[in-house]
Amino acid sequence: MKNWLLRVAAAVFLMLSGCHPAGTEAPDLQARGALMYAAATGPKDSMEQEALYEIKESIMRHAAELEERYRIKVVTAGIGQGHILLAVRRSGEVEEKLAEEEMERLKAALFAWAGRPFPVRITVQSCCTREPGITGRITAFDKEQGRVLVVNVQHKTDGGSPDAAWVQLASDGILVTGGQQQTGGLDVSLVGHEVEVWTTGMVLQSYPVQVSALKMVVE
Repeated sequence: MKNWLLRVAAAVFLMLSGCHPAGTEAPDLQARGALMYAAATGPKDSMEQEALYEIKESIMRHAAELEERYRIKVVTAGIGQGHILLAVRRSGEVEEKLAEEEMERLKAALFAWAGRPFPVRITVQSCCTREPGITGRITAFDKEQGRVLVVNVQHKTDGGSPDAAWVQLASDGILVTGGQQQTGGLDVSLVGHEVEVWTTGMVLQSYPVQVSALKMVVE
């Protein structure tokens, strides 16, 4: 409780003084968000679903600004029982982790945009720290969609077909071939090669499934 009161007091001082470090946000957004963040980290109740829906819509309206200002990309935004559910990841350098200070600034910005603090649970997606979600051989290239078909005959679906996925590289995704990171996109020259894929976690359920890759390593 003491630490919480200190955070509130510090945020109030920041808002009243108008001071802010060079290179940070303007005092109005930073201070208002900091005050809301400090208050929200104390005891709080859940919110009505209608209010949460409005907040979720506000977050999505500011998604592009969030990515530009904080280099944080909103993966998904949803509503839980009395709270906002938010999944984010680093934008640009997809393998770079988010620092705790960045998470606090993120929450402060969200509260400022919403005009009030709100219960939120944020999940940070880290790329490439676990085993790849998709492995197999690239068997086809779809030039129109800019994607490749990855098939793994060692793994079968419930219907007995081999695991297969259409994989498109995310706009900030990483492509590694021959141990070197490439600046170009996917092309037909990749057909026939084995590949490991780390995805955004979003899967369009079809056969083959359709995914977006944060990182692809082609052997």
